[in-house]
Amino acid sequence: MRLLSRHCDFLRTNKSMKALVEPYLFEEVNLTYSLNTEYGDCVQRHVIKPQGQHIRVIRAYLDSGSPAISLDNIGGEPEPYRHLVQASLLAEILAACPNVHSLGLYYHHWDIDFTPVTEKILPLIENGTLTALGIYSVPIMLSPLTWSVFYVNGGTSGPIQLLNEITASGISNLKAFDFVAEWMPRETYAALQASPTFAHLTSLSVRYAFRHVLLWVNDTAKRLSAWAPRTRLTRLQLINCQTVYAPDIPVIVGIFDALEELIVSTCGHGDDVIPSRRSTGWSTYPDALWKRKAALREFGIEHMSQWEILALGVIPALTVICANVRPDSMLRALEEDGELFPGMKVLRVLPRKGLEIEMTKMEVWIRNITDLKIRMKGGWI
Repeated sequence: MRLLSRHCDFLRTNKSMKALVEPYLFEEVNLTYSLNTEYGDCVQRHVIKPQGQHIRVIRAYLDSGSPAISLDNIGGEPEPYRHLVQASLLAEILAACPNVHSLGLYYHHWDIDFTPVTEKILPLIENGTLTALGIYSVPIMLSPLTWSVFYVNGGTSGPIQLLNEITASGISNLKAFDFVAEWMPRETYAALQASPTFAHLTSLSVRYAFRHVLLWVNDTAKRLSAWAPRTRLTRLQLINCQTVYAPDIPVIVGIFDALEELIVSTCGHGDDVIPSRRSTGWSTYPDALWKRKAALREFGIEHMSQWEILALGVIPALTVICANVRPDSMLRALEEDGELFPGMKVLRVLPRKGLEIEMTKMEVWIRNITDLKIRMKGGWI
């Protein structure tokens, strides 16, 4: 009898532990594979269906990496509809996961139809459940230089359709949005800049989609006035975006009052005009940015040239990180303008491979310079 009692206690304890742990075991699900397989079916039967209510984070392929060959068409043209099956299966999964708050969609074909998934995403955003959304082009993430903007501009783009649907909904519950895509049309770009749909974003990351040939506006006033204030935006990443002109960034930082973290990487275009040199003492002017905007907690600069570093240098930041920038470019920028990055307390320069000797020279130079007010004490704050 005592043994039976202990066994019942054991079962009750296990059930209690299961109830406590189970929601966390299935909180995040990675579906970056073909769902239309035996493995995919197994995951859906044993994970998605019984545990869907516990799932909070999903990363998934929206289509297959390559077209399938139809059994009825062996030796013929590739069957173009395999990725539609993947999208439909993913839509079923989203329907079974009503509490997803973060969703990452990865696609291989820019012309895929997002409709099955869009129909499930919009209600999740509307009821406030889904607050973080990422749309990622796998080809762009792997090799962005292989894509021609004229090629994708000639057809219907699935990710753009989804973004337009979200904008048209007028729902402003998204808090974080990542977008890696081949291109972006003007109307979608304008919506991202000013639509109330994105008014509550705290994090925005865009890679490659801002193409110069489609989105560049020569008039500086029109170009900058297109951005509406985002009072909640604390994190902004702009990566490999051709329309991101270095002298514009300080103005945009001033528009985003709450911004704390900024990354500008591999941005700009070959036709960018190098601005004239600022007057000595610019940081003491009444309208200096550091007097109007609190210093960023962290400012990352990657793959940018010396003149771009100088243009970005009016931005106040506590920590500045330069990666994949020639150390001599940063050194010369600091020599040319001793007022760069007001309030800076930490400067990190991560050199490209093979430039360790130049980095050593820069470290010695920094130690020897005592009259630049941007040194580690943060002379401007």
